[in-house]
Amino acid sequence: MTINNIIKRGKRNEDKYCMVITCEDNENLMFYVDNPEKGILIGIEWFSLPKELIDIIALHEGMFYQLFNNATEELISYGIVDYDLPEDLEDYDESFRGCFE
Repeated sequence: MTINNIIKRGKRNEDKYCMVITCEDNENLMFYVDNPEKGILIGIEWFSLPKELIDIIALHEGMFYQLFNNATEELISYGIVDYDLPEDLEDYDESFRGCFE
């Protein structure tokens, strides 16, 4: 199943963003930092608000992620779920700027 199909199957139209959460299936962690789509699917989270993103980070910290614009399915960023992740979104969406300081 492609990522576009995953997003469409579970799409919540009211949310701006979709985050696909994965984990590694072996010891090669750096491979999954650059290729999170190759990991084991843990879950899919949708959100629109900074508080929702912080809750997702708290729940999945240390896992791998791919962050998509829910409307366009554009990949915004990917990597390890941590508290630096909001910086990627601040660069993408002005409404998130300054929310994480």
